[in-house]
Amino acid sequence: MTPRAAVRTRIATAAMFWSMAGLFLLGRATTIIQQEPWGTILLIFPGAAAVGTFKSRLVFDPTARAIIAHIRRKPDPACLGGMFSLRNWAVIVVMVLLGRGIGASPLPAALRAGILCMVGTGLLYSIRLMWRAWRATPAILLQDLRAPDTVRGPQDGRPAAANQTPHEPQHGHRPHTPQGSPDPGPHGQ
Repeated sequence: MTPRAAVRTRIATAAMFWSMAGLFLLGRATTIIQQEPWGTILLIFPGAAAVGTFKSRLVFDPTARAIIAHIRRKPDPACLGGMFSLRNWAVIVVMVLLGRGIGASPLPAALRAGILCMVGTGLLYSIRLMWRAWRATPAILLQDLRAPDTVRGPQDGRPAAANQTPHEPQHGHRPHTPQGSPDPGPHGQ
């Protein structure tokens, strides 16, 4: 059985996922560039952040909108891991591998830090769309995430059997009558 979550929870989880990735990339960029002179740092980070914001509008914003639409198309509740499509998960794996490759590459530290800063800033800027979608999605009570009325009674959330009076048959079955007794049928005698 997979962990199930409401639409709002899946949108928040996707936003947190992107937030953590963006913050990780910015932290990694800071670690890489810390040995460079201040002049280089002050040139690289604002420039990379500006390019990252531009990239966010062109690449990450459409992806964020697609993720939000994907989440909203799924039933409520649905598998938490289903917040991303298989294609998105594949892109995430490729991005992680590229990030690892850039971090370990022989490129100059300023260039590596600039690339990581650009992608991290782009991710952090685009999560605004996910948080807006999260705020616009109504909250659902935990009891509403359980199975439909076949398991939960329609009146008060108790199991269906608990909501039936002793004279009502459970699950649509007629009450047992002793042998030889006439069956009164559904409307009585």
